[in-house]
Amino acid sequence: MWRKIFNHSKDVVAESEGLMKKVIKMTGVSKNVNYIYNPHFETQNEIKSKSEFVTPKFKYILGLGRLTKQKNFPLLIKAFSLIDNANELKLIIIGNGEEKSKLKKIVNKMKINSEVLFLGNLEDPLGYLENAEFLVIPSLWEGLPRVAIEAQALKTPIISACEEGGLSEILMNGKAGIITKNNDVNEMKNSIEKYLQNPKMALSHSELGFNNIERFALETSAKEYLTKFS
Repeated sequence: MWRKIFNHSKDVVAESEGLMKKVIKMTGVSKNVNYIYNPHFETQNEIKSKSEFVTPKFKYILGLGRLTKQKNFPLLIKAFSLIDNANELKLIIIGNGEEKSKLKKIVNKMKINSEVLFLGNLEDPLGYLENAEFLVIPSLWEGLPRVAIEAQALKTPIISACEEGGLSEILMNGKAGIITKNNDVNEMKNSIEKYLQNPKMALSHSELGFNNIERFALETSAKEYLTKFS
């Protein structure tokens, strides 16, 4: 059915290059399939934390998202429990969902209750995102998540466990962030330690992401749509 619809369409526009490739593989149609990134902001400056945010007095890495199977926070918690934590680094997890009780049980079992903080849903989490050592996205799969683009706008380094999909594109195939194998605890642990031990690398990755973030601006997407449909 989709092959027939796409063959009779003038244009098919996916939200990312990864999704475009999946569409082509699924349908066998490629002549009229393209991609344009969904816009995530009008101006880069609109992504900023509120001035009244109080920065925590400790260093932390951040996990942010719905606490569901897809987001795979057990991977992040288990990897965090394995790192050499001599600097008293903490893990902050922001979000709610059906896996919250399961995640707390994992934390209890690993005896890292004092090092892992569950903050629930926050109306404005950007202050925590901006001040994190880095953001970790341990998801099993993702599309083009806004939280990664927000992190780049705030110059926060990113580690992602998604080899495929839009996250790889956001991170410029590993040039603007670390991409680990999917659901690999040891590789995630090693990547966390790599950023902790090499802040210059983390800074270099975050600056590259920041300098290329206009890909996700409203003006950029609008120009591409206007070109396509003019």
